[in-house]
Amino acid sequence: MLETISLHGKRRLRLTPNRSASWQDTKWLMLIFAVVVFTIAIGWAVVGVWVILPFAGIEVVLLIFIMYQVSRSTYRWETLDIEPHTIHFCTRHRTLSFTRPSAHIIFTESENDWHLPIVTLVDGEQRIVLGEFLNLEDRALLKETLDNEGIMVCRNHWWKT
Repeated sequence: MLETISLHGKRRLRLTPNRSASWQDTKWLMLIFAVVVFTIAIGWAVVGVWVILPFAGIEVVLLIFIMYQVSRSTYRWETLDIEPHTIHFCTRHRTLSFTRPSAHIIFTESENDWHLPIVTLVDGEQRIVLGEFLNLEDRALLKETLDNEGIMVCRNHWWKT
């Protein structure tokens, strides 16, 4: 998802993944899965197949771990602060500054459109891939927004519209 905010002569772009379920929704889903799995496992244990209980526990722990990791990854974010002379890139763990006059975007598309395009911010000294978690529409909107902000966009498939 791409949010655009104008602040005192600068533009802020906030990039976040699309999130279909909140953390609260995910916790409820994990609880429902755990109840169903343990209900089935206890039913089998009652009829004498008690060996299933440890495997049910492992299944629930793995499922909760995977759902937690997926939910956590949907809370990633990146911001781009576009000022007249600099572009600041910021995430939770990293901050970079690019000089605006030499900065440009490289929009790399695959040959057969089988992969998502890659949006890379580059200046003479450094480069960073933007919005790796964005979907196709959001990446195209990011490219268009940066182009409208006056940042040059270079495409490897310049002949495509």
